[in-house]
Formats: sequence, C-alpha cells, structure tokens
Amino acid sequence: MMKDILRNNRGQPPKHEQYDANPNPVDAPVNKRLEEMMVSRRQSLCVYNETMQRAAHVNFIFDKKRGHRLLVNFYEFLFFEDWRHDLWMKRLVRDHLRLRDEFQCAAARIVGKVRERARRRAQERGEVNEEGEFDTMHVRRGDYKDFNPDTQIAAETILRNSERELKAGRGTIFIATDETNKTFFEPFMRHYDVLFLSDFEHLLEGVSTNYYNFLDMLVASKGRVFFGTYLSTYTSYINRLRGYHAQKNKLPGYKKGEL
Repeated sequence: MMKDILRNNRGQPPKHEQYDANPNPVDAPVNKRLEEMMVSRRQSLCVYNETMQRAAHVNFIFDKKRGHRLLVNFYEFLFFEDWRHDLWMKRLVRDHLRLRDEFQCAAARIVGKVRERARRRAQERGEVNEEGEFDTMHVRRGDYKDFNPDTQIAAETILRNSERELKAGRGTIFIATDETNKTFFEPFMRHYDVLFLSDFEHLLEGVSTNYYNFLDMLVASKGRVFFGTYLSTYTSYINRLRGYHAQKNKLPGYKKGEL
C-alpha cells in the first residue's frame, strides 16, 4: 500500500501542506489515513506482529548522525488499520495517562495568580475581564536550532505573526520557554504584560525544578489564545491539552475540534 501511495505521488511522500486545515476524517479509508501518516516519510512500516508481541523488549534506534531521533507524538508513530482501534488508543491515553496531582495543583496555583493579574490590569485600564483571561505562548529556543533551525526567528517576527490574535497590546501573556535571556522578549514587554514561570517560583515550594517544564505546559494550555513553536512536540502536547479542556468544558467550537 505504501508503494502505491508513493507511486501516485510520483515517488515522493505526501507533503504536510496538503493537510493543513484539511485533515482526513477519523473514519476515512485506510489508504487515505496511511497516506496522511506518511507525510514526509519514505521508510517502510515496522509491522507489529506475533514475533514483536512475544518479545520481552522492543528497542528503537537513536542515532542523531543518521537522522534517527525518536521524539514524536505517539499518534504520529502508531498506525492502526482499523480506525476504531486508533480512537480507542487515543481515548485511553487521554483518560488514563496524565500528570500527577502535585503538578496539576501547582499549575492551578499559578493560573489563579495569572488570572488575578489579568483582571487587575484590565481594571487599571478601565476595562472588564471578569474571567481573568490571558494569552499564552510556547517559544522553543535552546538546542532546538540544531534540529529545526528554520523555527529560530526574532521576537519581532513572532510578535508580528501573532499580534492580530492577541489583545491589541493590552493583554497579559504567559510565555513558556527555555530561553534564559528574557531580554529576547522585550518587543512583547513594550506592549503586553509578560509573565514567565520564574515569576511564580514562590508558589512552587517543594516542587523539583526538574518538573518545571510540566508546569509551563499546563499553564500554557489555559490561555485564551495560544501560539506555539512549529514542529515542536511540546507545543503539540499543549494543543492536545487545550483540546481536552475544550471537549470537557464544551467551549465554543469544540464539536468541530476548534480551539
């Protein structure tokens, strides 16, 4: 089937652009779903058979020099011929694989303080923000340039790309980031009330710094509007959490998967 898909695409794997805002239905024919799964891939399938099922361990190669890097969302790595099995697996992860309560509660404390600050900022400007809405971002820096250098753009460009959806220069923005030099975000600070996890460390007594990335993720998932980093699995997990929130709370557009 993969050979047929490549043949129909003149020997090339499908491109992700053809699926932007145009994904296949969850119950699409197996060849259509596999075609979408093959975006930018040429490798053959690693079929999970009886031999693998009986194996005590399954090893996956990691070799940066050869381009092997197992860092991907589970739903981009596993393909089920039966779409019902695919949905069952995703719902299993949604309902039973979650961060521990200590992280959920720590993030909730931060979200509460961010909302307080957003409400106070609105009052100072003579505006109303009863829900304490704030916007969020994930800006991946650090070693990400080694894997996806095209994503490393200036803060002015990030601002220009996002300002139409943000609260017109008057809102509060929480930024989840691994950028240690916060002056990078000065273009945002000139227009918005910008917050980072480091502003709330006094609320995190007893929480190891090893887990701060979990908290960044949970807080970022609560934004009114969220902007992430292209191709980042961290960003995609935040989006998935936002989808879970939208479904649970029946937020506007949830039936169509809108965030």
